[in-house]
Amino acid sequence: MATTELRTKQIATRFLCSAGTAIAFGFLLFRVSIFVPSMTSFQFVITGITIALFHSVLRSLTIRNALVALLVWYFVSLAFFEPQNRWMYLANLAYIVGVSGAYFLSILFVTKSNFKNAITRVLSLTVILAIVNALIMAFLLLFSWHVVITHTERVLRAILSNAKLGALIGVGLGIGIEIAEHIITRHFDDKAHLSEALTNAT
Repeated sequence: MATTELRTKQIATRFLCSAGTAIAFGFLLFRVSIFVPSMTSFQFVITGITIALFHSVLRSLTIRNALVALLVWYFVSLAFFEPQNRWMYLANLAYIVGVSGAYFLSILFVTKSNFKNAITRVLSLTVILAIVNALIMAFLLLFSWHVVITHTERVLRAILSNAKLGALIGVGLGIGIEIAEHIITRHFDDKAHLSEALTNAT
């Protein structure tokens, strides 16, 4: 059984590698704009940290701990936005719930499929995150239905653009997660723990 110190190292390794790679990949593509909360590319930071946190806690502890970590992260993430901008409370909640759900769906797909290699895992997260990112944008646009009616073409472009952004984030995160798992498996194997966590969750 892993000690507290060992699990702390697992969480730190997974989080830093996953979030770090996603953010570095975003910086390579969009430069400093990924650090500006008002820019769509800021999703590299929010999504990168969200999935990295969920992944690292889920793999090393339990899904309950992972959900608590996400709840804490949601309130911490609000500090990135202007206090008077209440719209961002809903938007940020939608993204955190949506992208963490996308990650969970991707590992369920890989766990239950016969294609359990690194490429499949990265592609799974990329595709599912692209789809979910598009759905999140569509959901948020429902609160501005008059814009949807009067600017339908622009709305569709925004949804498609968000899907592409989700796919790019998925690539960065997927690679980061694979790097983290490669480092960790050199020291211990916790596949049984992930299987147990998924079983309890479903």
